[in-house]
Amino acid sequence: MNAQVINTVGMMALLVSFALSRREETIGSYDKAIEFKPDQHEAFYNRACRHSLMENLDLALEDLTIAFRLDPEEYRQLATTDPDLDPLRSHPSFIALMESTI
Repeated sequence: MNAQVINTVGMMALLVSFALSRREETIGSYDKAIEFKPDQHEAFYNRACRHSLMENLDLALEDLTIAFRLDPEEYRQLATTDPDLDPLRSHPSFIALMESTI
């Protein structure tokens, strides 16, 4: 199974988890995608979104920073409007990350 398939499985698990209110279970799918392919930027970004929604802001910022390093243009644009990251918007580290030149 390749990393893209694992990430897609994580996205499907996310949809199911929302219905079951079990967001933390989706994190495991992203963990596996990252373990399989450490430069899987989609998995880092998606895991950041899950952590943000769960109010795990420090973990969300760590993953978001990695996603930015791996693909800065794509994720800076997404992070600007993604509602999953709303809990982070006023966090000083999020503001600094959005203004950084990573």
